[in-house]
Amino acid sequence: MEMTFSNVAPKEVPELLARAVLLNREIKLSRAHIRRGGKKDCQRCPVALAILDVMPGARVNADVNEITVNEVTYVTPDRVEKFMGRFDYTINRHNISGFKFTLTELSYCQRPWTTLPKSE
Repeated sequence: MEMTFSNVAPKEVPELLARAVLLNREIKLSRAHIRRGGKKDCQRCPVALAILDVMPGARVNADVNEITVNEVTYVTPDRVEKFMGRFDYTINRHNISGFKFTLTELSYCQRPWTTLPKSE
């Protein structure tokens, strides 16, 4: 059966939209996002603002470990993680330039804790 928005429960629509809009999409984090973004604020940081430009009205929570958009969790790319550290702890944000990034859904990645042997 083909998945369309007419045959899914209403609560699943935001999750499906997040997957459809963001998966493998290049997101541009601009200097304007950096100027407007809040330091140490997962919902108002430049990364969250860049995602909101692609998907207005989404519920975004961006931190160094993972980025959640409408209940869908993505791996924070290495470049974004480094940017967050620089942005949150750098006094002069004008020296930080924008860049592009893509998101990978967490369920598609190998989670490090699943590879550890079970203790007996």
